[in-house]
Amino acid sequence: CLKYGIKPYCPVDSHGYLTSDTGERLAGKFYEDANLEVIKILEENGALIKEEDIIHSYPHDWRTHKPVIFRATPQWFCSISPIRDDIIKQIHNTKWSPKWGETRMVNMIKDRADWCISRQRAWGVPIPIIYCEDGTPIIDKNVFAHIEKLIKDNGSSIWYELNEKDLLPKGYTNSHSPNNIFKKEKDIMDVWFDSGSSFNGVLKDRNLKYPADLYLEGSDQYRGWFNSSLIISVALNGIAPYKEVVSHGFVMDEHWEKMSKSKGNGIDPLKIASTYGSDILRLWTSLIDYQQDARISESIIKQNTEIYRKIRNTFKFMLGNLSNGTLEDTFKKEDIQDELEVVDNFILAKLENTKNKVIKFMNDYNFISAMSELTKFISDDLSSFYLDITKDILYCNEKESKRRLQVQTVLNECTFTLMRLFNPILPFTMDEVNDNYPLKFEENVQLYKYPEISYEFNTNLLN
Repeated sequence: CLKYGIKPYCPVDSHGYLTSDTGERLAGKFYEDANLEVIKILEENGALIKEEDIIHSYPHDWRTHKPVIFRATPQWFCSISPIRDDIIKQIHNTKWSPKWGETRMVNMIKDRADWCISRQRAWGVPIPIIYCEDGTPIIDKNVFAHIEKLIKDNGSSIWYELNEKDLLPKGYTNSHSPNNIFKKEKDIMDVWFDSGSSFNGVLKDRNLKYPADLYLEGSDQYRGWFNSSLIISVALNGIAPYKEVVSHGFVMDEHWEKMSKSKGNGIDPLKIASTYGSDILRLWTSLIDYQQDARISESIIKQNTEIYRKIRNTFKFMLGNLSNGTLEDTFKKEDIQDELEVVDNFILAKLENTKNKVIKFMNDYNFISAMSELTKFISDDLSSFYLDITKDILYCNEKESKRRLQVQTVLNECTFTLMRLFNPILPFTMDEVNDNYPLKFEENVQLYKYPEISYEFNTNLLN
């Protein structure tokens, strides 16, 4: 209607009956019953071109499973056109993970019509508008401020509890209400408007950092929370409410079916945690591409236990060979560290290279690549290579021999670095590692500083 300058017209009332202006033969009929009468009228007037039954796709209400009818009714809108360019600019200023999220949001905003923010429901966040006698809405900053204070002091229910005159400032008059009759809006806000305003209550009202560092939600929220929050924040403050956005897919059953109570195919995470441990569940989340939908089942979880066992056993071996009361003093001796053999320097270089990659991946929320690097280093470089060729040194050399202490120096560096790298993914297991770490200086592994990228790393050592 707006596009072609047509005045909105709705011949069906809120109960589904045709209104009086549809004529004597149609007025008062239920919309379904009127269909045949409309065909008759068209036929009588020679305006019926063709009549036939067809099968086509048509929207149905998910609760009643009945066809939905569309009515043109008065609504409140948030105009997008005046701020569209500003919104798109803020999208480009935001870091998106996955990166295609940026393109998706831009396309949504480019094509988005004005946002209908009113809903016809029995209860919700009220639209604080009061109408005059002639139907004119009162758009007055003083009135809004008065209503805002009432709601802030008493909660949103006050809107429903007080009559119109009590909601207005004392003694308020308006030329559009000569008889001093007013009517409050009964519509409520679209729920996406109140969730999209959350940055105000969570951040700004509490004097916390705004915009937020990160918004994290499912991929369906590009059309929902990410979208509504962005529009409201730009409209009010000219900036996005977030610096970064990370979206994830959804967990499906092993047959790629959506989980539901009716199908009985739901997987209880608490049951998995109690059976296999919370770290196994966390390990699974780090080994999937969370940006896409992912499958889960008991058999899939069991596969992860093998990976977990390899990690745990590697730490167990290293800790078992670090249980030496003189280690702390030994590691301080420069000749032990300065005269490491080529194989020692090689594995330390591998460790450093792995650490740098893992930190970069973690900073980019690329957990699957980070975990892939860690498990590859643990399995291929450390366990199958270095630990295998140094076992005889650890088992057979004199306890205080220089070569054995050199290997222990390497194991100490691997243990301390890997313990901190694995900590965000396997916190309970790494706490156990720390409890048995001879050189621990923090009671809890979370208190250690996370490793940092080494910018002066010598890549020649890898050769």
